[in-house]
Amino acid sequence: MKTSQIAISTIIAAAFTTTAMATDEYRLDDGVKETGIGIQSAGNNSFAWLNTFTAQAGDENITSVNLSFGSGLLGSNISNGTPVTVYIWGDFNQDGNPNDAFLMESGNGLVQGSGTNAFTSYALTNPVSFVPGTTFFAGAIVNYTGQREVASLDTDGTDDFINYPAQNHSWIAGGSNGSVVDPAFLGFAQIPLDSVSNAIFQGNDDATWMIRLNANGIPSPGTLAGFAIGIPLLTRRRRA
Repeated sequence: MKTSQIAISTIIAAAFTTTAMATDEYRLDDGVKETGIGIQSAGNNSFAWLNTFTAQAGDENITSVNLSFGSGLLGSNISNGTPVTVYIWGDFNQDGNPNDAFLMESGNGLVQGSGTNAFTSYALTNPVSFVPGTTFFAGAIVNYTGQREVASLDTDGTDDFINYPAQNHSWIAGGSNGSVVDPAFLGFAQIPLDSVSNAIFQGNDDATWMIRLNANGIPSPGTLAGFAIGIPLLTRRRRA
């Protein structure tokens, strides 16, 4: 990925929030953004950002994706009211890399709280369930016009959450000048899918998107097959 296509803005001042991690919340960030990232083209842009997560026992049923937007700098943030779609992807080979991610569920909404540390929750159309220990991905895609910082990034570490991945846990893909990221085929994005620690902040394994998940406990035994069902669906789709 060419760094000239990405804007990185340092936050001059940030207000801390002191919300403790709930037992039904997945998160990797510390709650305070240091920068915002977005595709920098005067035309129509498409931006995808996602984190790698591992399903935890007791929180297998993912119900919504929570996002923080923008960098905090006036005039450069994605506009409130911009449509956003959140996604859950499965990890075909369970290696934590979304180059083989397959789409499982989505949910729609509008950007809110852009430029602040606030999170907006976007409900999935249907909850997605995973067997504990399963690796999966969660994130969003926003299509917009002009040079904007879309996704909030925490660059200075985490709170040492359980099963926190040491590196390559946050990912980015994009398109400019009318090229749109297809959530079903992230690996074919115009601006190639890559990890944040490789494409933007080389050597900084702490850089993490401010993406969180809500979960509501253990689903019924029948729904835990959702991950296995997704694999043959992906195979058929790629052969079409």
